[in-house]
This record gives sequence, C-alpha cells and structure tokens, in this order.
Amino acid sequence: TIASIIVEKESHNLSERGRDYFRRMREAAQRMQALINDLLAYSRSRAAGQKFKHTDLSVIISQVVSDIAGDIKDKNAVVEIGMTYSLDIVPFQFRQLLYNLISNSLKFSDPHRSPVIKISCSTAKGDHFGAL
Repeated sequence: TIASIIVEKESHNLSERGRDYFRRMREAAQRMQALINDLLAYSRSRAAGQKFKHTDLSVIISQVVSDIAGDIKDKNAVVEIGMTYSLDIVPFQFRQLLYNLISNSLKFSDPHRSPVIKISCSTAKGDHFGAL
C-alpha cells in the first residue's frame, strides 16, 4: 500500500529506475499476498479434503506467467503456451506446481542464454499411475 501511494503521489520525483523498483516491490507484495491466500486455501482444502474442480489450465498458466512477469522480463525469457485442456484438478495445487516449475526454470537457467519455457498439454494412453 505504501509503495502504491509513493508511486501515485511522488512518481514525478522518482527516476525511471526508482519507479521500476517500486513497481517490482508492489508486484512482489502482490505475489506474497497471493501466496498467503493460496496457503489459506490449502489449509482449508486439507481440512475439508481435496476438492477437484473442472478448470481451464490456460487460465492458471496465464495467472502464473503474469505473477512472475518481472522475473521473466529480468531473464529476457520467453514463455510459449501451446495446446491446453480443461481438467478436473485441485486449482491451488496445480497453480503452485506451475509457479514452482517456471520459477525454478528461470532461477536455474544458463545466465548466458535467454530461457525459453514451453508449456503444452497432450494425452497419453496407458496406465498413467503405474509409473508412480
């Protein structure tokens, strides 16, 4: 909230770099709030049992990519989203899984190359749970 007030009322006194730092701080605070909300939802889902919901994966993917857009930009990364489906999933858990996968992809990428992260869905025949 304070960062937003400073950007709104004092942005003319800040350099472009200063505005960028405040923007990043605000985005980090939004990510932290989303994490807190997700943790609360997770604790509720553990208490009430996991509830599967028919969910469009492209919506969750877009949200996660938006949440970490600053990190994607900093790494000069490209996120390519291919074919996706709607599935019965626990949205919070899937969102957290994607967030971790994309964040780790950026974090552990070669610093001398721009990362390319490709996300797509496909179907497979056979015993899906046999490999677990």
